[in-house]
Amino acid sequence: MGSKKYLPLTPDELRRVLRAFGFVRKRTRGDHEQWGGTINEKRRVITVQLISGEYSIDRMKTIIRNMDITADEFYGRDESIAKRHSGKK
Repeated sequence: MGSKKYLPLTPDELRRVLRAFGFVRKRTRGDHEQWGGTINEKRRVITVQLISGEYSIDRMKTIIRNMDITADEFYGRDESIAKRHSGKK
C-alpha cells in the first residue's frame, strides 16, 4: 500500500513534528500557539490551534505548505507518525 499524501494529526503530534524540525514555541494567546523555526534557511512561523481531536486534511496541507517541505519530509520526522503515513503497522 502506498503512502497517504496527508495524514490528520492531533495538536500533540503536530508539536512533536515541529520540535523534531527544531521549532520552539514562541507564545500562546488564547487557544493558539505560535511556533518558530528555520527550514532551508528561511524563518517559518506555524500556528498550532489548541483543539481536541485531529486537524483536518486541509489544515495539514496548509501547515506543510507553509513549512515549504514535502508531506514525506514532514511526516518522516517522527517514527510513529511516519509508520502511519506509509501505511505500515
